[in-house]
Amino acid sequence: MKKIIKWLPIVVLLYQCDNDDDKTIELNPKACFETSETTYFTGEEISFENCSTNSEKYIWDFEVSTSEEKNPTFSYTKVGDYNIKLTSFKQDKSDTVEKKIKIIENQEGIGEIQNSISCEENTNIIDWTISEENNLYVLFENEKNKLNLTKYDSSGSELYTTSTFFLPLNKTILYISFGSITVINDKVFVSYNIRHRYETETGRKQDGWLSYFVVIDNNGNFVKDYKYENNENRYDDHYISSSYLFNEELFFIGGKGINSRNTWLLKLNLEGDIIEDKIISEQGGTGIKMAKANNGDWIIGTVDFRVSVKVLRMDSSFLSTIWTRNPNYSDLSTYYQSYYNLNMFDFNEKNQRVYIVPPENEFRIYALNFEGGELNIPKSVDFHISCSNLTFTSGDEFFVSGCKQRNTILLKKFDSNANLLKEKLFPENVKIHKILLDSNSEKTKVLLEEKECQNNGIINFREYSFY
Repeated sequence: MKKIIKWLPIVVLLYQCDNDDDKTIELNPKACFETSETTYFTGEEISFENCSTNSEKYIWDFEVSTSEEKNPTFSYTKVGDYNIKLTSFKQDKSDTVEKKIKIIENQEGIGEIQNSISCEENTNIIDWTISEENNLYVLFENEKNKLNLTKYDSSGSELYTTSTFFLPLNKTILYISFGSITVINDKVFVSYNIRHRYETETGRKQDGWLSYFVVIDNNGNFVKDYKYENNENRYDDHYISSSYLFNEELFFIGGKGINSRNTWLLKLNLEGDIIEDKIISEQGGTGIKMAKANNGDWIIGTVDFRVSVKVLRMDSSFLSTIWTRNPNYSDLSTYYQSYYNLNMFDFNEKNQRVYIVPPENEFRIYALNFEGGELNIPKSVDFHISCSNLTFTSGDEFFVSGCKQRNTILLKKFDSNANLLKEKLFPENVKIHKILLDSNSEKTKVLLEEKECQNNGIINFREYSFY
């Protein structure tokens, strides 16, 4: 009994000390707030959700204004990075938390409408372009496996629609993939690719590529047409990626062979006659884009199936790999999505540079000179890597576009030293089709397509200018 009486006061004292500490902790406020996004438009109302505890009073600092509301809303009128600060109080105690948000230009004013065309729910635009005369050329799949090219003037009036393009209706067509539309004088050169499925001699289901291109005159008539079909031979696939005009000759580049793994080059005169048809590399991969170096050599961007991204340099007699990158990807689907991605590469002949975004887990930009040497370019850009809508352009500046939060498209403009000059967020119903440098005004034109038929049954083609 004596031992119990001796230890009892100590036990009580320890218990009372613990209670005092708990009361002290309960008196301290804890500041906390959340926002639904980290990037907002100018003029967009931002709701700040206060999650502070043990607090009786609040002071918000938005840099350009303050508030004492518990859950305020606020909007910014100017583009910039802002530091949001919340201080919560209880009696003579306080606590502060800070977070940064980014304000960018409002999506209003997404560009002047250049052309508007009627459409139906089943309208699928394979490819389109606007000529120097502001005529619009659209390659439509108006219904399943029915392909036509329509030409419109600058007011949206239809000038002609071609007869239906050839499609191998005896084959199981999975989908139609664009190649290119090139307008030269009074002729239009159109290439397109078809993914189809067939059964091999052993009964195995196999997918393959077929390529076609046509020459169309000023009245919408087919002048020439060419078919590159694998005849259900997986070692003879064809895929045309893009076309280029050099010195009165038109070049098509793509892939040929099993899964189009070999770099394939076609050369035509302006009458549409094939001058050259050859595989230029069995080791490079599918040819995606190409350019001319100052000394006349070809610089070619290729993608090796499941292997690597490469840049080749070719003179009249020799082809060499000047740069290669084995993509660091954990999910093969990320790589496959970009295998035939035309916009993975672009070339700037003015300053002899190559810009590349490989299909890696982290969105990275690589820039090379035409000798293959890497330049000091930012190694990452704030985009989602799953988005394949990447675009660059010539001139002293280069541009990168990609998916951003809320399914929007963010376009960034950099100078030649990779300093950010401007950025623009476009809404989810807009697709960036091409970025062009207007040689007359020195302004950059962004060609935009509304991805779906609008409620009034039209698709708008817009032009937005970067100043």
